[in-house]
Amino acid sequence: MTAGSGILHQEMPQPADRMLGFQLWLNLPSADKMTHPTYLSITQDMIPLVEVEAACVRVLSGSFAGIEGVKPNHIQATIYDISLQKDGSIEIPTKQDETVFVFLIEGDAVINDQAIPEKTAVLFEVGSDVLVSARPDTELRFIFCSAKPLHESIAWGGPIVMNTDKELDHAFRELREGSFIKHS
Repeated sequence: MTAGSGILHQEMPQPADRMLGFQLWLNLPSADKMTHPTYLSITQDMIPLVEVEAACVRVLSGSFAGIEGVKPNHIQATIYDISLQKDGSIEIPTKQDETVFVFLIEGDAVINDQAIPEKTAVLFEVGSDVLVSARPDTELRFIFCSAKPLHESIAWGGPIVMNTDKELDHAFRELREGSFIKHS
């Protein structure tokens, strides 16, 4: 979903014995903040699966091993959903000019020779590939994210992200007045 100039949405997951979800918000560049809002429904059959040794890589966006994922509208980010077998490893190439992080969804990991517990985010230094290994006793599932940093200020309040406090105040004033959503 690209919120842009405002979009109304409601997240209503269906009841289940086990629910596992991941929500990632990517900041739009200031020039695109008030762009036309869009919604792209990505279904499982649209997400390519690449199997390499002990890993399954679902390419949500960007490319892996020459396989392209879904092309988002405004943000050029690389996002993978990766599953590793017990004691499996994967080395993920990174780009020198991008910020990279992983989030461990299920299972503990060893990342670049450091033990990392489940449900932890790890932000990486610029310039080195990422080596992720599952522990011998458990499978691992994690999200890999990489994108060029914007180097812009951020002003955030609730569901609205702008670049300055003045822009944020203006957006909330428009939200109260009913004029924030510019496109239908």
